[in-house]
Amino acid sequence: MLPFAMLWPVLLWSRMGHRADGGSTDQLLAACPSPLRRGLAGLLAGIVPALAVAAVPALRLAGAGQSRAALGALAGALLIPALALLCGSLSRGPRLFQTVYPLLWYGMVNHVGGLDFLGVSGDRAPAPAAVAGLAAALAAAALALDAIRHAAR
Repeated sequence: MLPFAMLWPVLLWSRMGHRADGGSTDQLLAACPSPLRRGLAGLLAGIVPALAVAAVPALRLAGAGQSRAALGALAGALLIPALALLCGSLSRGPRLFQTVYPLLWYGMVNHVGGLDFLGVSGDRAPAPAAVAGLAAALAAAALALDAIRHAAR
């Protein structure tokens, strides 16, 4: 059920990283003291619904003694918003994430081991620490890109 539940907030995530561009709020956001804080707040706004969706299945998996699967679900919940933030920062629109995420999701549902970011395929899934590390790298890249764009203004 977890992979299907992770489709629910996809429209919320697809707005991450570029939302300021659509509403002519650049001048208002330029007054923020730190682009890093603004980026972290946006990332947190994407992580909260992801963890809300993944929390109950992760608890059930942990209760059943499947700690690797539970950690995989939580790491995957961190990866999706980080990917959304990077895609939005790169493309300045929602379409890149709306294209990439369903492809990753389809690979995960069909148990393609390298694409299983939620750990649903068991032992063939990447290690939860690797998925969490990738999430941190994607988030850092998105925040660095946002900081570079902010400094160029």
